[in-house]
Amino acid sequence: MLRPALGTALMMGLWWGGTHPSWLGSHAFLASFSPAETLPALWHLVSSGTLTAHALLSLKRVLIGLALAIGLSVPIGLILGLRPLAEQTMLVPLHVLRTVSPLSWTPLAIILLGVGDLAVIALIVVATIWPILFSTAAGIRQLEPGWLLMARSVGARGVHLVAHVILPAILPQIIGGVRLAVGLAWVVLVPAEMLGVSSGLGYFLLNTRDRLAYAELMATILAIGVIGLGLDVGVRQLAKALPGARR
Repeated sequence: MLRPALGTALMMGLWWGGTHPSWLGSHAFLASFSPAETLPALWHLVSSGTLTAHALLSLKRVLIGLALAIGLSVPIGLILGLRPLAEQTMLVPLHVLRTVSPLSWTPLAIILLGVGDLAVIALIVVATIWPILFSTAAGIRQLEPGWLLMARSVGARGVHLVAHVILPAILPQIIGGVRLAVGLAWVVLVPAEMLGVSSGLGYFLLNTRDRLAYAELMATILAIGVIGLGLDVGVRQLAKALPGARR
């Protein structure tokens, strides 16, 4: 705990020093981004419920997007891992799609789904499906072939083999993919919410800029970082709690 505390203190010191009005001169407005302005603004936004309401809506979109991505990517990853012919056939198209920036799909998402939650959730799915899919397929490739043969020799077949043998064995890889996906979802969410929706942290960030409320803007950025850290910690704790998630 000492080292994280020291790192946090160092970051706060650099933040305070970089925004101290004593040396900003003609850029004195940047003092609005200082801890002295940001932390009271953060407290006000949280205590009034304003930031909490936007954060909960953002979390809802992220969780729905992640659930859809997991529901799509795990079965596809299983097919690719268990069927070499399917992997050889689809590998190039999937990698081409994976390398396209998720935000590049924004115009198409808006055309097909309109402005609102559905478009934002679709962009989150597009961003998060790939790490889970490829982690699932990679986990299957790393299984010992003899271990699967042994499972089949005692009668494990089809859905039973996947549900009771393969999925528990590759759960660490799936959780690793989900952890990467959570980070991507949170990164994509904020710019996606700047595209016409009227709620969420991305919208509120844009709103603070338009109102020139720089202390609130910085407070929102800080909240986004803290919530993102909380999501990552939550996934790690879930990984530890799930049976078979640890080797």
